[in-house]
Amino acid sequence: MKILLDYYSKIRFDLPENERSDIFLPTYMLSLRLQIKKLVALHFMIGQCDKNFDRKKSLQPFRDIYKSAGVLREIHLEQTMLEKYATGIGLPALEFSMLERQAIANAQYDTFMTKKNMKALNRHLKGLVSRLRSIRRKEVHNYLINEAKEIHHLLSQGPLNEDQIHLVRKKMKRFMFNRKSIKWENPAPCFSNDAILPKWMGIWHDHYTFMMRLNEGLGASEIYDIERKELTRIHAKIEVITKAILSQIQAILIENLGQDSLNNDPPGQLKSFHPIV
Repeated sequence: MKILLDYYSKIRFDLPENERSDIFLPTYMLSLRLQIKKLVALHFMIGQCDKNFDRKKSLQPFRDIYKSAGVLREIHLEQTMLEKYATGIGLPALEFSMLERQAIANAQYDTFMTKKNMKALNRHLKGLVSRLRSIRRKEVHNYLINEAKEIHHLLSQGPLNEDQIHLVRKKMKRFMFNRKSIKWENPAPCFSNDAILPKWMGIWHDHYTFMMRLNEGLGASEIYDIERKELTRIHAKIEVITKAILSQIQAILIENLGQDSLNNDPPGQLKSFHPIV
């Protein structure tokens, strides 16, 4: 399928020109993870169109880089959140924990990020070309339609809990990547403006993840009372914001989905809303 090959040819893994100073930049790590997310989405689609395709085995060479970059991204997020919500009181226990995690992830990430490994990953990518050539447009359309129906079904189940939001968010992101890969502009029966929900689910996810990290900090045995008090204050604020975003997501779903069934026309365009962050 030529349009898939054109899309796939743009997925590459390269080091920045100034590799030793730039590979740890958040912008570069986000770009790297985005390429892998596109690749993961494509693998899910290939796996549904080609039953002989081993998705997990094919993705294995990318797992370590993705995981290490993910840890570094989480630490950067935590630092950003602390800058935004902390009052300037020192948080030595939490900061030491972050430094430990960062040192381990840096070492692993630095080991993977070599020109030799990047070339190996790009060679691995070429091995999927024959798979993509054999996929028919009808198979791709059927896959996307079924994915859209499943997402719509999950969103129609009522108030979403944390696990359901994580699941739907991943499915919607994969759906959007794959939809764009064939330039499909009419993904019925899913939302006509499906970028809104993943965006705000992502904001919710960032705050929820940070809140879980604060829980770990509060659970540490060796922590000064002043630090525990500050972490408790930040946790309470993040919890309020997280619940507010979740309530807004639920309200948007109710407003746009109502009692629609899978056999009805797709819901209308989602209205924009602004979380209180």
